Formats: sequence, structure tokens, C-alpha cells
Amino acid sequence: MAIRQNKVSLSWLVFIVLGFSLSLTYAETTKEDIYGLMDYQKLKGIISEKEEILKKNPSDISALKVLGVAYHNLSVIGKKGTCKKAFSILTKAYELAPEDYEILAYLGSVHTLLGRDAIFPYTRLYQVNKGCRIMDEAISKSPNNIVVRLTRANNSLALPDFFLRAKYAKEDLLYLLKLSEKTPNEFPPELLATIYYTLGEYYKSKEQWDKAREYWEEAVKVAPESKDGLSAQKRLEVYKL
Repeated sequence: MAIRQNKVSLSWLVFIVLGFSLSLTYAETTKEDIYGLMDYQKLKGIISEKEEILKKNPSDISALKVLGVAYHNLSVIGKKGTCKKAFSILTKAYELAPEDYEILAYLGSVHTLLGRDAIFPYTRLYQVNKGCRIMDEAISKSPNNIVVRLTRANNSLALPDFFLRAKYAKEDLLYLLKLSEKTPNEFPPELLATIYYTLGEYYKSKEQWDKAREYWEEAVKVAPESKDGLSAQKRLEVYKL
């Protein structure tokens, strides 16, 4: 059982690697490039700034949203005590802005992190399943929201296989590629590289190497100097034909 527990914990650490970077265009209320930020010092700086704003205006939705995502990301990289803070802040933010489905998607992701950290197996299952339902709800309410789709896709890939969520990652990423054909201005090369790279990771998890390499090659082609373009190039060097 201990071995299985360690395997599950390591699976969820994949979330760190799959953190995505979006420019300011994709956030309705966010003023920082917060979504894919996993740097501890930078996150702490953002947290300090937003907490100062909230001292003066506790109902500032933008500050709450950024603060909640920052604590979420600290939890992803393993900082203890941050997951519950993220949950509390994002819950308040969603109460104030119930039509902000990016907040809702992150709230769902936080539930899965609470499940990761839970001691009792039943609590783990409950929190993860609840988080998945919340993310699914966010998708149903805002199907074309790039942040919502990528949040669920990354979370689905990070969860252990027995939750059977990987199929949603594929669904969300392919949906975004189709959407990019209809609204190309909303999908700069760096974002497309993220989508292609993550699709490669999905097919890698299925050991479908030809498909994985196909998408990694697309990531390199569209944005070779981007974070995910460079990551895709490394994958291609490791997983050669």
C-alpha cells in the first residue's frame, strides 16, 4: 500500500510539469501571467501584493482571483498549508463572481489537491471526484474558455489512471485546436505550442509514440523558442524513432 501511495503522489506531481503559460489576453480579471507560474519567489511576491490590496478592499474580485490561483500553484509545487488557503480564497471569489468560470475551474482543481493531501482514502476519493464534477460544470457553462479547458486538461492528465480522467484531457485539447481554426487571433503560437505539447504528453501516457511525436513536432514547428516548444524538442530527442 505504501508503494501505491507514493506512486499516486508522484503522478500528481506531473501537474507541475504540465503547468501552462497564458498571456494576459486569456484572463478576464487577471493582471498577471499567473496561470502557469510555478516560481516560488514570484508567487510569494504576487501574494504579498494582492494581500495588501485586499486589506483595503476585501471584495476586490481581481485580487482574490489572482491570490487564489497563486496559492493553488504553491500547493501544486508542494508548499504545505497553501491548498486550504487557495480553497478559502477561491470560494470567496466565486461567491462574489459566480459567472467567472475560470475561478470555478480552479476551485475544482483545488478540490483534487485537497484530495491529494487527504489522509483517509475515502476523503481522497470524495475530494477528487467533487473537484472533477466542478471542472466539468465549468466546461459545460463556458465551453470556449481557454483557461477553463486547459485547467481541466492539465488536471486530468495529472490524476492517477484509476480516476479515468485522461480522456477529458484529449477532449479539451482537441476542442481547443478546432476552436483555434475558428478564432486564430485568440491562439498565439506559444499557446498552440502548449496545446500540441500537452497532446503529445497525453499520447505518451498511452504509449502511442507516433502520435506523441507528431504533436511534439507541431509544438516545435509553431513556436520553437517557447517553453513548450523547447520541452517538445527535448521529448523528440529522448523518444526517437
